[in-house]
Amino acid sequence: VNKAFTARMVDQLSPRIEQIAHALVDRAAPQRRLDVIEDFALPLAIDVIGELLGMGERDHHRLRAWSRVLVAPSASHSRNEAKTAKLRRVMEDFVGYLQRLCEQRRRTPQRDLISSLLAVEDAGDYLSQEELYSMVLLIVVVGHETSVHLIGNAVYNLLLRQDLWSYLRQNPAKIPPYVEELIRFDGPVERATMRFAAEDIVLHGHTIRRGDAVSLVLAAAHRDLAAFACPHQLEMERTDNRHLGFGLGVHYCLGAPLARIEARVAIETLLQRIGAPHLAVPTAELRWHTNPILHGLRRLPIRWE
Repeated sequence: VNKAFTARMVDQLSPRIEQIAHALVDRAAPQRRLDVIEDFALPLAIDVIGELLGMGERDHHRLRAWSRVLVAPSASHSRNEAKTAKLRRVMEDFVGYLQRLCEQRRRTPQRDLISSLLAVEDAGDYLSQEELYSMVLLIVVVGHETSVHLIGNAVYNLLLRQDLWSYLRQNPAKIPPYVEELIRFDGPVERATMRFAAEDIVLHGHTIRRGDAVSLVLAAAHRDLAAFACPHQLEMERTDNRHLGFGLGVHYCLGAPLARIEARVAIETLLQRIGAPHLAVPTAELRWHTNPILHGLRRLPIRWE
């Protein structure tokens, strides 16, 4: 899949991401109020995924509706039959849409990810239909949630540090390093998904047996004194930032280049368009999601003069 999801493809999206971001700010400009999550980061992430997959703009609202259900906690453990049935209907609707889209791209390939995934080949091996649909679903779910909370956490920390807001507004070239430091300091992925030990291993005097479940807390690794100087501080000048926010090795995040561009463009747009924003509610009223893997705010309302 790496052969299809190339940095070049992502770079080509950059101008369109900027258009989407500015259009979202345009909507809020007359009121000078904006919920960074609901009015900006969420529609930005969904529209970018829609553009990446080659969905028509008129179908983006369908993607938003699907994603809200698909990223919710799994209904498989719920006794609520109505929720389970709704999830099943949404999944069937989504897969049906993908089938039609794939059929169109087989007949007439475009410069989008669906076309590239249909064509990608490695040593004579192609993605099966199940693998293709699973990969697209993964991109929608993971690309949606993590990008939204990366942008939300980045803006939240800038609101707490107005000096940083002013500094980045005057030095936009420093936005990419800020994004990297933010991923380490207050990233959207708090833990990795569950891992299982492949063999017995002794770690700090404790034996982990083959097959044992292991929860890797990335947020703890990012505050490790042995790895980072002053880990509990947001340091703009940090140079050796070897964070694990995008994973490592074979588990490295497929969408890392896209996440970085989305975050840069989002922050840059808000810095350009909004002078000196403030939280529109007391900090104590902000609520965080309780998902044990993801770390992000439910809402982030701001206002400006």
